[in-house]
Amino acid sequence: MKFLRADIYGFGKWVDTTFDFSKASLTTFYGENESGKSTLQQFILFVLFGLPPRKRNFYKPKNSNRVGGMLTLEDERIGPYTIERVEDELHCLLPNGKNEDERWLKEKLKGLTRGIYESIYSFSALDLTEIRSMKADQLSDVLFSVGLSGATNIYKVEKQLDNELGELYKKTGRKPLINQQINTVNNLFKNMTETKKKEEEYRNKKTLIEQLIERGKEAEKNVTSCQEKLLTKEKIVHVIPLLHEHQSLSSRLEEYHKTIRFPEDGVNRYQTIKTILLPIKSEYAILQTNKTQYEAKIAMLEEQLLDEQTYQLAESIVNEKHEYVIHCREIEELEKQLDHTNSLLNEQLQHVNLEKNELVDIILPFHLESSWREIREMNVELQRENNKLAEDQQVITQEMNRLQKEKSIIDQNKLPMEEVNQLKLEMKKSDVYDSELTNYELQQKRWLKWKKKRLKTANITLIMASIFFVLLFFVGLSIANYTVSFFSIIVLGIGMMQFFFVKKSIKDMELHTTKRPNRTTISTTKRDEYEKIIHQQEQWQSDLLMIEKEEKRLHFANLQWEERKRLFEQREQNYVDRLETERYQYPFLERIDPAHWGELLRIVQQIKQYIHEQTQDEKQLHLLQEKKEQFEHKLVHLATEIDAEHSMITIEEVEKMIESNYSNLQLVDQYKQLLGQTIKKQGELTEKMTVYQEEIASLFSIAKVQAEEQFFQIAKELEEKQRMTEQLEKIEQQLLAMFSNEWKEQLISKEMNFNELEVEILQLKDEIQTYQKEISDTNKQIAAVELEINQMEMSEDYSEAAFLYQMEHNKLNELAKKWTMLKIAQTTLFHAKKSYQAKHLTEVIAFTSTYFQQLTNGKYKKVFAPTQATSFQVEANNYIRYTVDELSQGTIDQLYVSLRLAISKAMSEKYIIPLMIDDAFVHFDDERTDQVLDVIKQIAKGQQILLFTCKKEIARKLHADHIVLGVHAFN
Repeated sequence: MKFLRADIYGFGKWVDTTFDFSKASLTTFYGENESGKSTLQQFILFVLFGLPPRKRNFYKPKNSNRVGGMLTLEDERIGPYTIERVEDELHCLLPNGKNEDERWLKEKLKGLTRGIYESIYSFSALDLTEIRSMKADQLSDVLFSVGLSGATNIYKVEKQLDNELGELYKKTGRKPLINQQINTVNNLFKNMTETKKKEEEYRNKKTLIEQLIERGKEAEKNVTSCQEKLLTKEKIVHVIPLLHEHQSLSSRLEEYHKTIRFPEDGVNRYQTIKTILLPIKSEYAILQTNKTQYEAKIAMLEEQLLDEQTYQLAESIVNEKHEYVIHCREIEELEKQLDHTNSLLNEQLQHVNLEKNELVDIILPFHLESSWREIREMNVELQRENNKLAEDQQVITQEMNRLQKEKSIIDQNKLPMEEVNQLKLEMKKSDVYDSELTNYELQQKRWLKWKKKRLKTANITLIMASIFFVLLFFVGLSIANYTVSFFSIIVLGIGMMQFFFVKKSIKDMELHTTKRPNRTTISTTKRDEYEKIIHQQEQWQSDLLMIEKEEKRLHFANLQWEERKRLFEQREQNYVDRLETERYQYPFLERIDPAHWGELLRIVQQIKQYIHEQTQDEKQLHLLQEKKEQFEHKLVHLATEIDAEHSMITIEEVEKMIESNYSNLQLVDQYKQLLGQTIKKQGELTEKMTVYQEEIASLFSIAKVQAEEQFFQIAKELEEKQRMTEQLEKIEQQLLAMFSNEWKEQLISKEMNFNELEVEILQLKDEIQTYQKEISDTNKQIAAVELEINQMEMSEDYSEAAFLYQMEHNKLNELAKKWTMLKIAQTTLFHAKKSYQAKHLTEVIAFTSTYFQQLTNGKYKKVFAPTQATSFQVEANNYIRYTVDELSQGTIDQLYVSLRLAISKAMSEKYIIPLMIDDAFVHFDDERTDQVLDVIKQIAKGQQILLFTCKKEIARKLHADHIVLGVHAFN
């Protein structure tokens, strides 16, 4: 993948702005702080991955309503394509014209997210700042995290998990939350056990009240069961009349046959068929009469028709009438057109002074016009090129003369090289004297300062020795101890010896100090004059080199002019040969200038067109005259066939004869059609009558009768049976509305006794009263026991203890669940690190070693990943290994940059994604900056890099574009 172009509609400070990334693989943007470098990076990430509404509003421009733009990318397989994202809408415009959505883009990015891109393919100075604030014992873990994922996120997550696990639980700790909660739960459990013994009597009361409640429920169930039975018996008493009616209808239905065969709706169907058959029979009789009349008229009209041969001849004459009239008119028009064409042809021939026979056999190919146009254009081009050659020769000559004059002027004013070197030598001696004088003055200042300090020390020492001498001398006299006095004299002697020794050493050093250098300097005015002369001489030397280059260029231009002249002469000869060839093929061109050949060709083509039209018109006229004679011969033959009075009949008479015959034919066809329709209608009526008669026979057959009276008798019996069946069904529906289907069948099949039902109803009412009394007694007992329980429940010691225990135990479970989740996350992260380390870390560390060696200019040659026993280490070129905390801060920065570049390189071998770097080298010195820029240029050969910087030195070295002005920042 490669970024080609960014068109920003509106994003942060950028509105209607375009950035081009296609000029080189390494694109550098320079700009001061707040110039929009980070905003451009965020725009690229926004187009690729989008932003939530709140973050998107942060980048909404002040002077535009649209947030978004287009990013053009290039893919190796599909070529360049454009991603347009405005607000929440995204369109991917492909080279084949298709328009894809965000799902296609996610598939194209192969799972790449914004977080992964920022971790692997983007880093800035903020990452280095975070590394600089790390402690020594944390640094190795952070670098290892970067080597795994390209960012410090893994290290942060691990530290956060360790802290949260420590806050929740420790084996020997007391402050963690789970440890405290375990103590609390244990204390509450002891309290709950002590109060539990007081609740035994309470449980017995609870058991008794449950038994009473069960007894009451059993009595209520018995009452309900009795009431249901009572309700059923009372319903049966009410439906006894319906049951008697049902039995009566059932016995009457048994008198009929089990099945009566009769067609469904047979009576109505029979009456309908009889009604339909009557008009059909009447219509059939009328059709038979019409058939006889049509046959008589057809025979009469057929006797009046023409025979087939005569009719065809007459019909052909009528059909050719229109064509005959047109031929006559065309013959007249062709004769006029021939006269007009002859007139135009003669006029054109006179205009060009040519004869018709000269042009008849001439062939004008389709390419002739372009050939003559090329000859005319070649003539114009040759004249123009001849003029251009003359002008160029004059310019070359003038330039050569100008250069000779300038060269002669410089040669006259230029000094010999020995004099220029002498002037440079004098200036150099002057510079050496100035430098020596400065050093001398500095040494003198240091000497005077040291001299003053030594004298001061010697004086202080002498004064102290004198004071000590006086004190010791008087003390010795006062105590009559001459040893002390003698010692004081020795002290005074040592102080005086030290003072004189310092004075002597200062004098000796003054003899050996550097003497003031001899004055060999030159004045400032003279130095400026020398510099001006040297600068002028160097400028003239540069001008001479430029003049020599110009002379070589003009010499080469003169050679090119001679070559052009030679080619011009060849083209001119080709033009003359082609001109002679055309005049040989077309002799009439001898007296015509080539500039007018195109106009002559159009006239000759027009004449050839007139000759062609004249020939075609003459052929057409002869053909039309032959067709006219053939038509008139047919009229004579038709008159002979019909025995006409004249030898040739008119076309109008033929048309009347055709019309009369056609009218008779139409009448014959009409009567035949009517006859056919009549016969067809009779057949249809016969089929209809047959169908209805078969339907009547089918009805009689189903009812097993032969006559109409028997058919109606069976229909009456069937109607009576259906009425009784409907009454039975109605009674059964009423019973089902009051009883279940099982009860209904029992009631229908049994004989019900009214007196027995009354006795059973009275017994059920007595049972209900007995059960209701039992329920009342049970409720009184329940009320008494509940009163005792309420008095016991006034004391809530056990309930409160149980409640507190359960609450704290639930809280302990929640903390344990949270600790388990964190432990699982920590274990999962550990295994993920191990898996990634086995797959990719070796490759990442290999790239890191290469980049780190280049960045440190070979001082360090290898990087070692941390193990369980060792931390992150680097190996110097003397094979000594250092841990990260033993390196300088600048070297740690270089190691971090190497890791970031290595993880990007390793991932780019699978997915080539552009790398974005934002002022990541702002803390580097000049030497380290040059080294890292060399590595960046090397990586840019295989991977596109966008580098953003605010350092002028980096921008100057990489020829950066100014992000605001859009031009090179240091042109």
